[in-house]
Amino acid sequence: MSIIHFTEEWIEMSKNKNPLAGIDSILLFQAIDDDSPTGMRAAAQTEHTFSLENEMAEEPTKDGTVVLPSSQTSSFEMTCFVVKGDEVQELVEDAAFNKDMLQVWEVYIDDPVEEGTEKNKYKSIYAQSFVEGLEKENPAEGMVELSATLKCHLTPQRGELELSPEFVEDIKRSLQYDFQQFGEWAGNEDGDQGGVEG
Repeated sequence: MSIIHFTEEWIEMSKNKNPLAGIDSILLFQAIDDDSPTGMRAAAQTEHTFSLENEMAEEPTKDGTVVLPSSQTSSFEMTCFVVKGDEVQELVEDAAFNKDMLQVWEVYIDDPVEEGTEKNKYKSIYAQSFVEGLEKENPAEGMVELSATLKCHLTPQRGELELSPEFVEDIKRSLQYDFQQFGEWAGNEDGDQGGVEG
């Protein structure tokens, strides 16, 4: 009887709760000395990961092994196809060569945790990072792929990032173009959407 009650309660709690889609988890970047009110997202990103590892100190005792956390390391990894003129890809590459620090936010834009009059708040992880590794793969067939590993300085912080609905919509659209009338695209100064290198 208790099992049935638990199952019904679990089903009720699980209603309208769907697994998070990877496309709704994005990385935003900013140079450490950039004071602009918005971050930037890399174009043509295929995937990213956030890793956190707690190293453990182990001491054997007569009662068993005592385990205590010691140092903590964390990093972001990002993979994307190279797009001509993409500011974030150039920012990451320059930071790798110049050993510059970058600011990185991982943001879940599927559903705001709090809605405001002008901006909504989204669950986020923030870190100041250095580019530990950078790799460009140039196959004979296919597109040029950029992979970067960003090692977090000190401890990443969890919080809520404020983003406007318009900014989130622009992120979701990415390289998508708007509907055009005959001849309209040729006269658009912003018509150059860049292109994926292949």
